[in-house]
Amino acid sequence: MRRATLSWILVALCWIGGTVLGVAGAALRTDEGRRIVVDWALGIANGALGGTVSVGQVGGSFLRGLEVSDVVIRDTAGVDLLAVDRVGLRYGLRDLLRGRIVLGHLSVTRPQINLVQWREGAPLNLDDVLPKGDGGGGPAALIAFNDVQIVDGTVTVRTPAGPGDTLVEREAGPF
Repeated sequence: MRRATLSWILVALCWIGGTVLGVAGAALRTDEGRRIVVDWALGIANGALGGTVSVGQVGGSFLRGLEVSDVVIRDTAGVDLLAVDRVGLRYGLRDLLRGRIVLGHLSVTRPQINLVQWREGAPLNLDDVLPKGDGGGGPAALIAFNDVQIVDGTVTVRTPAGPGDTLVEREAGPF
């Protein structure tokens, strides 16, 4: 009797898991379904970061990879830290489900990175956006990039030249 109960529980869990994956897969094939998932992911990202993240359009397949356009990350002052015309991601769903971010291909088109230090001795705006780790806990999550392509990128750094001076701009790119 105990073995039969375990069998029924296993069948029920497989049925529930299959239903959830099937509904999610069907929803992610539509623009509205993708928008719901993107809004959910942006909510998580915006809660974890000091700034805000926004995206324009999302296409592709959740199972194989996504194409995202008009990605913008703003710092706490509302200044663009990163603006990207298009991002293409290819990944293994199995890695994501295991908590590993392993990108088989990452293509970034026209990224513009804008690093600003508002006053001498202050951190860059990047430091305000990135989450602060508590320094404890388990092992760090695996994040790996295998095939990265960057097209027409620029990096701008604005820092004060000296005490009381206005910001000085230095630009590198395209890269």
